Amino acid sequence: MAGECSLSFVTVDNKCHPALTKLNVSAANYSGLLTTITWVLHGMNVRVQHGVIRTADDGFAEDTLWVTNTYGKKLSDATASMLRERLQEFVVYCEPQDTTPQEWVSDNVEVSNSAHPQWTQLIIRGEPPRHGFLLQVASVLSGTGAVLHEAFIQSCDPQEAYSTQPGIAGAPP
Repeated sequence: MAGECSLSFVTVDNKCHPALTKLNVSAANYSGLLTTITWVLHGMNVRVQHGVIRTADDGFAEDTLWVTNTYGKKLSDATASMLRERLQEFVVYCEPQDTTPQEWVSDNVEVSNSAHPQWTQLIIRGEPPRHGFLLQVASVLSGTGAVLHEAFIQSCDPQEAYSTQPGIAGAPP
């Protein structure tokens, strides 16, 4: 089965929220999936404002991101369509290499393999005010061989933070 690839599904919705474009990526999860998604977003100058990243027990990722352009504006229909097409091209699952994530702590980043019996826990406190931070985080995760099961992205600004609880889909107001 190693080396086989499967298709992924990408949808965009510009009607469900007045200020954000909703992006859904459904794919067999693998190390580097989030890196690929954020690489495409970064290359198209798209910024994640809110997101829920989950992987079901069967290994299928369901990632929902609410995005804007770099100016904080909702994507145009043409840009949203182009984003969907570009992600559809790049987000393909191929059997990953077997790797083991490392456990470490550095400044405001904690990675723990002992916090949960089955999963590695990653906590990042604070976000530098620069474009591409999520891409950098995803690249590090990919480099360590990590595959996300569940993640929540929240603004560092208390005025913009959304209530998100583990196991419950979060959505901006």
